[in-house]
Amino acid sequence: MEQHAKQAKRQAKDATAEAEQQAAEMAKELRAEAREVREEAEKALEEAQEPDGLASQACSALRALRAQLVAAARGAARRGAYAGSWVAHELQNPVVAGNVALGAGAAVWVLRGYAKHQARYLKGRSDSGIIAAVAGVAALLATDVYVSSKYYARFDKSVSK
Repeated sequence: MEQHAKQAKRQAKDATAEAEQQAAEMAKELRAEAREVREEAEKALEEAQEPDGLASQACSALRALRAQLVAAARGAARRGAYAGSWVAHELQNPVVAGNVALGAGAAVWVLRGYAKHQARYLKGRSDSGIIAAVAGVAALLATDVYVSSKYYARFDKSVSK
């Protein structure tokens, strides 16, 4: 029995040595394959990061377009903010506020007339009525220009007194 145990021990030792040798060879092969895969991945990454030819031109054109759009949006926002503050400042002047109210009222009056009749607004009116309406609007406009030019500077807060 001792011989059988020694023989089994020797066989186990040989099997272990053979398994270790096979595992070392497999590890060596896996390392070589992993190295190849890593090199291919690095090469693909470099190619993806450095586009050439038409793709490179398209990327640079898109970057330039993006920069132009961002600059235009910033400029529009700046001009919009300036225009808003300018309008708010001008509306503090009673002459400007009156002109805005007068203009809005005139626009509503004209649109109401068109909507009410759903046809030509002047259709069916006499020539003298049309001339009187045009003369009245012209007189109102002339009066508005005169009053605005005379009193605008008096109420303008940006002009130092």
